Amino acid sequence: MSKEVYITTNAGDLVPEDIMSTIIDGIKQKHEPVQGGGEFVGAIYALYDQFLNDKFKSEWSRLDENTKIYDGDHWSTFGNDNPDNALLPRPSIPTITSAIENLKADYNDEFPEAVIEKESVHSERLAKILTTVIREELDICGFEQAYNDKVHDVLQDGWGCWEIGYDPDMNEGLGGSYIRYVMNKNFMCDPHVRDIQDGRACFKIDAKPKYWFKQHYPDKFELMSGDDGFKDENHENKTDRTRPSEDRTYMLLECWVRMYNAEEKRHEVHFVKVAGHQLLENSADEYPRGYYAHGMYPFVVTALYPQRGTALGIGLVDMFKDAQRYSDKAMQIILSNLYRAAKPRVLLDRSYVEDIRDALDFSKEVIFMKGNLQNAYAWQQPQPLPNTAFTSVDFLTSTIKNESGTNDQSRGQTGAGVTAASAITALQTASTKRSRMGAQRLQFSFRRAISMLLAVLREKAIVPRKIEITMNGKAETVDFDRKWFSEQMKTSDGTTVVPFISIKSARQTRFNLMAHNELVLQMMQVTQGQTDPVVMLEAFESDNKEAILDTIRKAQREGMLNLQKQNAELAEAVKQLSGELSQYKQAMASAEANMQQMAEQQAQDAQRNLRDQQKAQAQGMQGLNVQNMG
Repeated sequence: MSKEVYITTNAGDLVPEDIMSTIIDGIKQKHEPVQGGGEFVGAIYALYDQFLNDKFKSEWSRLDENTKIYDGDHWSTFGNDNPDNALLPRPSIPTITSAIENLKADYNDEFPEAVIEKESVHSERLAKILTTVIREELDICGFEQAYNDKVHDVLQDGWGCWEIGYDPDMNEGLGGSYIRYVMNKNFMCDPHVRDIQDGRACFKIDAKPKYWFKQHYPDKFELMSGDDGFKDENHENKTDRTRPSEDRTYMLLECWVRMYNAEEKRHEVHFVKVAGHQLLENSADEYPRGYYAHGMYPFVVTALYPQRGTALGIGLVDMFKDAQRYSDKAMQIILSNLYRAAKPRVLLDRSYVEDIRDALDFSKEVIFMKGNLQNAYAWQQPQPLPNTAFTSVDFLTSTIKNESGTNDQSRGQTGAGVTAASAITALQTASTKRSRMGAQRLQFSFRRAISMLLAVLREKAIVPRKIEITMNGKAETVDFDRKWFSEQMKTSDGTTVVPFISIKSARQTRFNLMAHNELVLQMMQVTQGQTDPVVMLEAFESDNKEAILDTIRKAQREGMLNLQKQNAELAEAVKQLSGELSQYKQAMASAEANMQQMAEQQAQDAQRNLRDQQKAQAQGMQGLNVQNMG
């Protein structure tokens, strides 16, 4: 049997060298509070130290430098290269700041919206319910702010993070899922994997006052001790301007671990909270099969310009900070020359000046001097700078704007005479293709986050909640909880329905909307009288489009019902008329038969009368002949 090897952490804990085995075994066990926390807590700190030393110590330094450059405080990042620089002006042209803010506006136009396709859930009603549930969850958790905060981290630092989870206290105690922003300086993932789901662990870091721990964990507070050797510069409250005293706070580590269950062939994810060298929470105590059934780290990391071999990336500040520094250095030279030109110096010959202080005092009108006044002094003017000093500033700032994708067209500025919405849209589309690539990365991350959000809601939504939808112009209230999800999200053969999540931009620029609606109007004019207007209105982009469509559908449905009623009355009338017509035809046929019979009888009578007349005439003629013969 091999001898156990131990290592010493930065905090002075002695833990086994095989840190992950200690952590995984410790998660499955029950732990009693002990002084110092024991090997399990020490292993959590040791894993944190590994992440810190391998990547995040230098990463946090880079993020600090990027923040200073974004804030216009990049002169402090030059270092002490020349002591004389402290006496020179330190201008700061906010080119990078302006570029980031303009790109944030472009990303805001690509704000994502999740729509469940009805083909994937085989029901338009279910698709609309799920879409409405997602929209309400995101509204309640304030996702719009979480999106803007992550966009800022992605553009400035190159990567940002969201957390997807369930909060039982949301919605006034009814519970709800969320997508929350996690500051990149408060998050650590395994620095040696490209996909965080393959990593050993993920850390969330926070600083809490000691009284907070005393209120939330009173049974463990007395055993908590200081975080000696624990690096906490990453916390968002730890800045150059505000640094809370470390003796009044503890750093809270939330460590998420994903492990594979070979027997059941599934992944489990658990979290552990430690602070002050004490175990505060272990999710496996309550959820031994994993805190979330989906078995994934509840985090989504998005990189702007990905770094090879890691989930992190670099941002605009990293790409253009040298150009920003050079342009500001050139501006420093120009301003220094301008200051010298505004205050020319005088060269004095001591042999001609009675008192040097007289020459320095500009309030004196008369100065007594000795010797030849023409040689007593001379004005010293600074040499004018070459034009390259001024053009270099324009060149460097223009380089940052053009290469970052924040040129005039992307800012809404166009050439003279360009007024058509379609032309303006074409210029903006061509100039914002780089920002759209970054927005697509965020939308891909958003799709993954929505998939986790639905999975978490399906698992954790215990208390029923109500939502309202409109189907065919009629309002409908739906109660949903995890029982509802279990019933509705299954096919007839019992398999789970996996909805297809379609992501579209919820907002568009005014010119994009105008160009789109112009095309729809042209199509309506071409197909006028041949296409249902509702079909065309579906393609329109308007904030109140759904309400208008529901009203039209309701009117059409009511009109169809009236038309069906009128058709039924008309059919009944036609039926009655048909009966009357049949009776009339029968009467006519009977009358015709009677008339024909009467005609035949009259003809027979006429023939009989004629025969009788002819017979009578024959008899008369015979009598007359007898008389004549007699």
